[in-house]
Amino acid sequence: MIDRRRLTELTEEVDELHHESMRTIRDELGEAHLGELAPGFRSNRRRFLTRMAAGGAVLTAGSMVAPIAGLVPAASAATSDLDLVRYMASLELAFVEIYREAADTQKLRLHVATAASTFGGHHQDHADALNTLIGETGTVSDPNKKLLQQYKSTIRGAADEDAVLNILYGVEEAAASTYLASIGALTDATDAGTLATILPVESQHATVLGSLLQKPSTSYLIDFVTTDSALDIKDYPVPAGEQQP
Repeated sequence: MIDRRRLTELTEEVDELHHESMRTIRDELGEAHLGELAPGFRSNRRRFLTRMAAGGAVLTAGSMVAPIAGLVPAASAATSDLDLVRYMASLELAFVEIYREAADTQKLRLHVATAASTFGGHHQDHADALNTLIGETGTVSDPNKKLLQQYKSTIRGAADEDAVLNILYGVEEAAASTYLASIGALTDATDAGTLATILPVESQHATVLGSLLQKPSTSYLIDFVTTDSALDIKDYPVPAGEQQP
């Protein structure tokens, strides 16, 4: 298992990436609001994203690499952008509670608990950013109930620190996959850009946890992020009751 100093270094690196991504999202959302005063702004951004895909640009986060072509909004989406962003916000709020539940087990050593607390804080910031993207109508204030219930019971039954960390690792793998799957279903470039900015942070959470668990590097330092572990909105719906009036 990696030592305390190395874990602290890795956590600080991810935290730096997270804060940079939040700054980028704030800038992007600010531009989007300006776009309301400047017709054609969103369509220009969409053309820019499409040109990036055609040019073979890549999005990187450490050793985690995803082709930008996979992030271009799909021609047809199963649900609306609002539904998907609300779904992701509900998942992020569930991730916050899952990390809190992990801390409550008191099975994590202090430096490990500190890293987990940092990651949980990132998820709260992601939820806040997604709710900003949603706007006042449809804001999500409650965690995804089904997902939270599923993981709470699993964490409460975890035997030791490694068992808790393996659960959190699975959560982060699912988070990264779900972001990738959702990005491909979005039709608005600003929505897709926000999710694409969050995705590398989720991937790096998994990388740190995988390192901490001494998993084979090939299990988390992969060539491409895939959607294999994505959480399906049909399996974890966002009930109307989770929407603020």
